[in-house]
Amino acid sequence: MVHDPAQRVRRLPTRRSLLESALAMAAGGMVTSCASAGQATAPLAADGSTIVRYPGWPSSVLHVELAEDLGYLDGVSLQGVGSTTSGPQDIQAVATASSDIGYAFTGAVIKLAEAGADIQAISLEYGSDATRFDALMTGEDREIHTQRDLIGKTVAMNALGAHAEAYVSTWLRTGGLSEEEIASVTLVAVPPNDIAQNILRGHIDCGCLSGIAQDVALTQGGIREVMRDTDLFGHFAAGESAVRRSWAEANPEATTIVATGMDRAIRWAADRPRDEVIDRLQSFVARRDRNEKTEPLTHYKGPGLGSGGLMSDTDFTRWEPWLNATRIVDGPVTPGDYYTNDYIRNDTAAAITPAPATSLSGAPS
Repeated sequence: MVHDPAQRVRRLPTRRSLLESALAMAAGGMVTSCASAGQATAPLAADGSTIVRYPGWPSSVLHVELAEDLGYLDGVSLQGVGSTTSGPQDIQAVATASSDIGYAFTGAVIKLAEAGADIQAISLEYGSDATRFDALMTGEDREIHTQRDLIGKTVAMNALGAHAEAYVSTWLRTGGLSEEEIASVTLVAVPPNDIAQNILRGHIDCGCLSGIAQDVALTQGGIREVMRDTDLFGHFAAGESAVRRSWAEANPEATTIVATGMDRAIRWAADRPRDEVIDRLQSFVARRDRNEKTEPLTHYKGPGLGSGGLMSDTDFTRWEPWLNATRIVDGPVTPGDYYTNDYIRNDTAAAITPAPATSLSGAPS
């Protein structure tokens, strides 16, 4: 069932409420930043390395975590500060100085920055390609095939204002729907593992799925694809890891180590055999001892990125129509306001030998 509908439902297109919400959260972040302005330099661990705080994702491994496991973060010690399942929530924690690095969909990064938050993307985190993609799905018996078939319908997704909302909204506009017709589509925030069952039970008409939730839904049957995000953009970078600008300026070496390490970890994950990557990820999750399942990682399909963490202007201008339609920006997007590649070292493409994977006993495997 869909819980708390008053809090988890809205109609397309997103209006000023999104920006007002982001402004409120950013304001909280700016208050926190002002209160701790003299504490921008990150603390050091006992071994002298710089502590970098980050929220984890259950049964998942972020590229910053993989970078540490591969031995690419020499001089930095990661410190987990809880967990999240929402990109916007992840980077809001960064904006309020509750963590130092987080990742989210590109549009969410832009939205928070436009609201005045002191954040900047320093590396790509994920993308969509032929094997790793987000798909709009519906029941096999539903007559939903084109954009017009969604008029008046309900679409579920993991988080509002993020990747799924942006590509669904973009797809609707490519179908020539009027603003009134687009506004008739209701978006509902539903945990990914519950979306397929809500479709089959008739509580919602469609849902956006990726990863294990997508695989399970297709395996169980009764669900089919309507479209993929890659139908709109081909293979593309979709989300970035971001830090506070003030934090990066106060900790340039740590920021460089982290950004370069993530870039190298992405390249490693893209280049190595899938089974080898999955083994490494499962070993890491088992060793971090958070009472998580490692089975979901068998559905890992790669980072969706073929060229590391370097970003481009196109990664941000791609969403300009959606950002204008939802009034997050007014006019052309200015990518330089949202990201920098300056912290990724130029020698990234050089061959790097990762540290050996460690078994649960602590010995190299």
